[in-house]
Amino acid sequence: RQIHELLKHFSKCKDELITPEDYLKLAEEKSKDGGDMNVEEKSRLTEIANAYHTYNQLLLDKAMLDFGDLIFYAIKLFSDRPQILEKFHQKYKYILVDEFQDVNWAQYKLVQLLADGTKPQSQLTVVGDDDQSIYAFRGASVSNILRFKDDYKNTKEIVLNENYRSGQKILDTAYNSIQNNNPDRLETKLGIDKRLKNKTNKNVSEIVHLHASNLDEEARLVANEILRLKSADEAATWDDFAILVRANNHAEPFINHLENNAIPYEFLSSSGLYRQSIVLDCINYLRLLDNYRECSAVYRLLRLPFLHFKENDLQKITSLAKKKAISYYEALKRAAELGLSEDG
Repeated sequence: RQIHELLKHFSKCKDELITPEDYLKLAEEKSKDGGDMNVEEKSRLTEIANAYHTYNQLLLDKAMLDFGDLIFYAIKLFSDRPQILEKFHQKYKYILVDEFQDVNWAQYKLVQLLADGTKPQSQLTVVGDDDQSIYAFRGASVSNILRFKDDYKNTKEIVLNENYRSGQKILDTAYNSIQNNNPDRLETKLGIDKRLKNKTNKNVSEIVHLHASNLDEEARLVANEILRLKSADEAATWDDFAILVRANNHAEPFINHLENNAIPYEFLSSSGLYRQSIVLDCINYLRLLDNYRECSAVYRLLRLPFLHFKENDLQKITSLAKKKAISYYEALKRAAELGLSEDG
């Protein structure tokens, strides 16, 4: 647990462009001055600084980068080698940054370097909504949007408040709810109007609040409401209903009550990046480049549609490999040299 928390802390340091040397210097300064820190706190700060330095040195020794390093060293490269940065200025004249409310200081600095405001050909567009910020744990802050307005004073500001998806009642309810986050929202700080307006006038919406004492009761109320609405509208089908949950594992209580009430359902969930077929194919290709004896990687790649590898031939390859106690790769080489025969 402690190691995991340390790694998170080191990652946050890199998001703030704090080097191990900066951390060690701070710890040394704190240990010398009087200040408000006691001896134990100063010792703890020094220990963490040394751990950060050791961790980073281990990465350098192994020629490896962690997630934070990807941007950290890109900024270092551009800062130390302006001629390389200039090539990127020439290559990328138009830059768009979406979800700008979720950038941290390192990401903001990278954007600044790539979109040099002193270059007349540089065109930078950022899109952000502080009410949708979800990466505060990685150092994202609404202050980045406020800083952007200070750093790029000639920026044209456009407020997007036209909505084509939801009915006005839903938009109004959402707007009234988010007001509870004032006065820290951009709407208050910048004096802009973020109230969304439905532009189609076709989406009729009603909002019903079902309040339950616990999660199981909530799931039961939702299932009963679906049954009630289905019964009240003869034209309604099961496809007209949807239950949205925050995470995949939150769906289980609702699924249980749907099954208990014989309500047919389809559970649609994202399987994650590393379960996508194209990502698995790429990973297995890289595994094969690293070690051609990786039989599972060979097998997956041989099944790729564009190779048109027949199932019968694939069985001969795997059978030959098993019989001769060799890898699939070696079996493929032998098959290529001798040609596939009926007996393998």
